[in-house]
Amino acid sequence: MIAASLRVSAWAISAVEAPSAQIYMYSDNNLLRPHSSGSTIEPFPASVKEIGKDAFRDCASLTVEFSSATALESIGANAFMGCDGISSFILGEGSALKEIGAAAFFESGVITVDLSGSELEDLGNASVFEGCALLSTLVLPDTGT
Repeated sequence: MIAASLRVSAWAISAVEAPSAQIYMYSDNNLLRPHSSGSTIEPFPASVKEIGKDAFRDCASLTVEFSSATALESIGANAFMGCDGISSFILGEGSALKEIGAAAFFESGVITVDLSGSELEDLGNASVFEGCALLSTLVLPDTGT
């Protein structure tokens, strides 16, 4: 299992080894600790362009508000796998998202996905939302094809 800590720079989020299972956010050299009742990233840092492979894997109580993720271009494989606390993945109009890696939301708690405002070109493979038992709405961008 990947340790559940998080590093945010001006352009990427990636998993890093840590002795505890808490999530920490590093931004401009400031350490921000999550609330004890659960980890929340709200609003999502607008400058982040990439979420790396396994970045939040198995962070069950993590919740993320994605609407401000306008610069986000790529979500790595398994990035939110097993994140039961994520119930929606909705990107605002003009989102730069182009790629979602394989199994990125595998067995997560996602119910609603709306990528219509994104520039999505690559949806990994069929496993991106596999095992999402609660998924009821999936809206993809109109590619014109």
